[in-house]
Amino acid sequence: MPHQRQRNLTQAILKRMKLWPALGLLGARQTGKSTLLREILPSLTPVEYFTLDSANTKVRAERSPDSFAEPSSQKVKVIDEIQKVPSLFDSVKLHIDQKRRPATYILSGSTQFSDKVGIREALTGRIGLMYLYPFSNSEIHAKPLSQYFVKKGQYKAQFSLADLNRKLTNGGMPGFFHLHAQSEFSEAAQLWVETTCFRDVGIVLKKNFDPELALSIFTTLAQVELPTAKAVADELEIDPRVVKRYLDAFCEILVLKKVAPHFKSTGQDHYLFIDSGICTHLGGSRLHTLRCHVLVEALSLFESNGVNRPQVEYYHSTKRSFVPLVFVWKNEKKTIAVQISDRENSSLAEIKSLESFKLKLTGDVRTLLLSQAVDSYTEAGVEYHPLRG
Repeated sequence: MPHQRQRNLTQAILKRMKLWPALGLLGARQTGKSTLLREILPSLTPVEYFTLDSANTKVRAERSPDSFAEPSSQKVKVIDEIQKVPSLFDSVKLHIDQKRRPATYILSGSTQFSDKVGIREALTGRIGLMYLYPFSNSEIHAKPLSQYFVKKGQYKAQFSLADLNRKLTNGGMPGFFHLHAQSEFSEAAQLWVETTCFRDVGIVLKKNFDPELALSIFTTLAQVELPTAKAVADELEIDPRVVKRYLDAFCEILVLKKVAPHFKSTGQDHYLFIDSGICTHLGGSRLHTLRCHVLVEALSLFESNGVNRPQVEYYHSTKRSFVPLVFVWKNEKKTIAVQISDRENSSLAEIKSLESFKLKLTGDVRTLLLSQAVDSYTEAGVEYHPLRG
């Protein structure tokens, strides 16, 4: 079945489990966390699986969290959607502190549960976090992830332009990326969007939640030229602070990624979709959708390769130079600036934007330009790589 494809993150999970008493697996709803934990992982390591999507299981956990969280003696205890019973975090902490051993728990969630103060205090020093994103192109086509984000080298395009276009149109959400009939895909994508806007984001916002407004903000974000709270607010003629509150809630449930302006940049926070197909479905431009696609391909690569998680930023100068994605590892003093070109021969403005950004920085700075070219090459310090990975 399409959603049971192998995930690039699997081996990284097995390695990271050996380092932490608890491993947290986070990802938006329907990105494949449950399938990975319930059906793929047990073939590689002994697992005892529980999901709090089950009403009966949730009641048991709420009634006796300490007993429910008791570690399994010979298996990794998996608690899926653990954020639905927050008291379990203290119970997990209790058991870890009594007997600290690696690979005791895997805790999955569809929200940034580690950002909540009480939960963060319970987990500090006890959990390693990993993120699962929608299927990458390599997972869809069962090919290795291209490595140009993590190491220099010569790479060839692995996918056809048709493969890329389909990925931009249908994205990688396991439940419906594979649907060939456009009407079926649109219906499934719209159901996901409405559930996200009418239910999921409301669980985060609670007070003064307007589901129709959530849907309008989510849809408008895909369609504005710059994906900022102000641009959405101007389009909808409402208070930008209200829009920001909703957009930050979408980030908390992991369906958007906040991209901050680089410290050498002008501008406001951008908000990008974690799936190109959702962005396209909502009316996003091709360049907007390409940016979402490249973001998630890169983040998936970093996670599966065990690379320290970077800050995601962008660069926009007063002279209109624009670099859509900048990955920054502050502790390592390392930066990767990524330009995206939807053509085979990049424009002078695209190249100049990268050069302008690099001139402002010191330290280890790589500049990548992804285009429709088939082969990698380096020229004047800029690495040119195939957008089709």
